[in-house]
Amino acid sequence: MKVLFVCSGTKLGAPGTVVRNQGLSFEKVGITIEYFCVNGGGIVNYLKAIPKLKKAINRFKPDIIHAHYSFSGFLAFLAGAYPLVISLMGSDAMKRGVWRFFTRQLSIRYSKLTIVKSNKMKQELNLPNAIVIPNGVDTELFKPINIDECIQKTDLDPSKKNILFVSNPSKVVKNYFLAEEAVKMAKENNNNLNLVVLSNIRNSDLVWYYNSADLLLLTSKWEGSPNVVKEAMACNLPVVSTNVGDVRELLSGVENSMICQDNPSDVSRCICEIIDKGKRSNGRNKIFQLGIDSNAIANRIKNLYENIH
Repeated sequence: MKVLFVCSGTKLGAPGTVVRNQGLSFEKVGITIEYFCVNGGGIVNYLKAIPKLKKAINRFKPDIIHAHYSFSGFLAFLAGAYPLVISLMGSDAMKRGVWRFFTRQLSIRYSKLTIVKSNKMKQELNLPNAIVIPNGVDTELFKPINIDECIQKTDLDPSKKNILFVSNPSKVVKNYFLAEEAVKMAKENNNNLNLVVLSNIRNSDLVWYYNSADLLLLTSKWEGSPNVVKEAMACNLPVVSTNVGDVRELLSGVENSMICQDNPSDVSRCICEIIDKGKRSNGRNKIFQLGIDSNAIANRIKNLYENIH
């Protein structure tokens, strides 16, 4: 089976980390993947890409065209892509007004299958026929590793209690201000805390930090199914997170991880409670229990492809 991924591209013209990782997992289950990436954001760039996408489809002759994010879905539709599968990500559910209306129409009328990342997204977008499938986590890459080996590959101070914030702090939706204020409050009880911001770091290098740190902190205002939480869980790193996306389901029953309220005081309380315990989580077991390792997710989507094809 041949599948063409349509997605936004990096400055180098490559697919983003999330899409690339999914493509790699699909290749492991026998699907041939090719990428069509749109360089540069904005509607104009997507419209300009229509003729190029038509040529790519005619050349590659895919069995399925799988568009990631709503912009790519519209591009694929305008290029006559068929059969069309659309994956809507967390940011798609934040859209309002006319754009949300068109996203729903595209999903309901023109896509053979729409995938969303959490039940919250499905409800928010009012797409009763959408299938909830979170992105899988590569458990071969993200796994528990000896801390001494990992410390040598990072710039973390092992004498500190290191709290990871894995995102660009300038992105408003990630709510770095809340993380910063909460850690500042928590330092009143434990001055040994160290908030570490990881931005523009290779995804494959994160495993060293997950295994070296003491806690992952997610303070987002909105998420679909945050990959950083699943990656941390696969490494048994404790997590403190606001109640966004499917995080409550992910962390349910996971030891030494907590859902916090969206305010500095409660985030601080959760940080202190987890750090004081000083133990790892059992998040990796939950990943396999939920069936959200990348291999399981790839096989699940492959079965859906085959039903369409």
